[in-house]
Amino acid sequence: MTFPRLSLALLVLLALPAARVFAAAPEVTRTTHRIEVEADSVRLALEIENVPSLENPRTGRLTPLSVIALLRKMSSPLAIGT
Repeated sequence: MTFPRLSLALLVLLALPAARVFAAAPEVTRTTHRIEVEADSVRLALEIENVPSLENPRTGRLTPLSVIALLRKMSSPLAIGT
């Protein structure tokens, strides 16, 4: 397995012609990711707000947990699903 592992849906989204907007706002207290997709058959909006870590406000609280879960998954002899 390679790291990072991209899902097929993400690869499709990256291949589509799209407008990409990046903005910074000093008053915002959370790292926010917003993805909007509009097609003939669907309109999708996804927003994620990460709560910063108390020990290191430059990273999210879930980041260490995600790393631990990935390491456990990579070292597991049994894989179920994706």
